[in-house]
Amino acid sequence: MFLEKRKVHRPLLKALIASRRITQARIARFVRVSPSYFSEIANGHKFIPVDILSSLARFFDLNDPNILCDAEERDDAQT
Repeated sequence: MFLEKRKVHRPLLKALIASRRITQARIARFVRVSPSYFSEIANGHKFIPVDILSSLARFFDLNDPNILCDAEERDDAQT
């Protein structure tokens, strides 16, 4: 099932950010959203639109954007 908006996998996103030693503000600029909006996504308070999910995957050089989705929602996307 294709979901238009999903929750981000918070522990994975936080680990990626920490391992790259970058700020959320830098990522927000890359994906073209405000730092506060990105913070809401990163903290699980907002759903992540598919276009931002794809941009994040590009930012982190990930082949599959679904990796960044919460595990439950990844399972739903595969069915």
